[in-house]
Amino acid sequence: MTRENMNQLQSLLDVCHLPRVFQDTIELAQRLHVAYVWIDASCIVQNDKEDINREVSSMGEIYRNSYCNLAAIAATDDPQAGLFVDRDPLTVSAFTIPIHRLGYHRTYHGYTKEMFKGVNAYSLQRRGWVFQERLLSPRTVYFGRQLSWECSNSIAFEIFLEHASEDRQCLPKGSTIYRLKRLLRGPSSERERLTERQLQRAGWWRLVQKFTHCELTDKNDRLPAIAGLAKQFSEYLEDQYVAGFWKKTLVIDLLWVRPWGLDWNWALDTVICERSRECSTIRLLAPSWSWASVDFAYAHICKVSHHYHIYAEVQGIDLVSGPTDFGRVTHGTLTISGCLVKSYPMPDKQRKAKQIRFDFSRKLGGPVMDIYDISESLWDTKPTNIFHFLLLGSYIDILWSLGRKLHGLILEATGRIPHEYRRLGVFTHPTGLDGPDYGPENTRAREAFPEFADFDPDNYEKTTITIV
Repeated sequence: MTRENMNQLQSLLDVCHLPRVFQDTIELAQRLHVAYVWIDASCIVQNDKEDINREVSSMGEIYRNSYCNLAAIAATDDPQAGLFVDRDPLTVSAFTIPIHRLGYHRTYHGYTKEMFKGVNAYSLQRRGWVFQERLLSPRTVYFGRQLSWECSNSIAFEIFLEHASEDRQCLPKGSTIYRLKRLLRGPSSERERLTERQLQRAGWWRLVQKFTHCELTDKNDRLPAIAGLAKQFSEYLEDQYVAGFWKKTLVIDLLWVRPWGLDWNWALDTVICERSRECSTIRLLAPSWSWASVDFAYAHICKVSHHYHIYAEVQGIDLVSGPTDFGRVTHGTLTISGCLVKSYPMPDKQRKAKQIRFDFSRKLGGPVMDIYDISESLWDTKPTNIFHFLLLGSYIDILWSLGRKLHGLILEATGRIPHEYRRLGVFTHPTGLDGPDYGPENTRAREAFPEFADFDPDNYEKTTITIV
């Protein structure tokens, strides 16, 4: 629907002129005796920004309170397709294999790879706007070569009507239930040691991490596309949403990273040097301190379970956003005070080549490093190597008893007004405090990362700055 044809559609809607998938949706709703359907292309004025912003802010409620969400898998790559497809019934029928031997009796269910794939494997699930639809809807029916069902308690497939529990070995990869309820529960290892509030915050980090792997036609829709989820989490956390973060934990939330060239295994604190998916060099429409300002996958340098000592304090937040606090943020300033030091000069060649310097040492508890957001082409415009490091916090690695590590932001001055900076990345540096002295290795790491080599956590000067 557009502003040009809105009046015509409101007076007379000829279903026959709608795309096939819309026709099938309306027919199915009639058969289920459902009075209303929501189709964003028909319910939102596509060339009216005010209407888009207004409706997008309500989409979370629409999906959360819906009767059922219909996912047109078959129409993902074929605009002429609908919900229903022609097929051979044998291709959606698992065959049984009974085993009887030496008193052992069991029946297995077989299928071919061509027959079946889990719902997570569908290309539709890579779409950014579909992400919150799936998490918030009470139930979803997938229409592909077979029918699939997903809700908070179960997942079922036409091929395995009676054997669809996710813990059954008969199900292929990509068949795990993915719903908000399960996301908040977290893995069993977390449930044993985290409080309910910590589980919720860890759930948000996992949610953002998965979402940033999704695809968006308009990259600036990163915040609007999860506005409904953010609103839901604000109720869980009883906290104020701030451009993808939460006010009560904003200092630690700022320690997000671009996993450039890195595949992180946070459980082991190890780094595997492998290139991740290609990233854009363009800053998006969001403040530089928000993960929504960049087009790449999100990871977090911290763990919710870490026992952090905070060295910085947020003094003020000023955001320019849309009709709600959960949508697009066009501009935002963060006023924060903390320990700010200049970085030392680093050879241009090293920065341009890797945008990262790291020294891996198992004794030092894994990586100590600088991780830069921007990619190589932007370094050519940099007139200097001198940046600033803002210390945010530290934690003691209790698991490995490896002493205290410092975490913070890498910044550069904007040059517009004094004490105004933009974010370039994050760092994690060693201190040698509160842990054993590993001699040469500790000395080598401190020499490589000297910015806070003499930092005294009980006596340090604070500087108030603004990050845009």
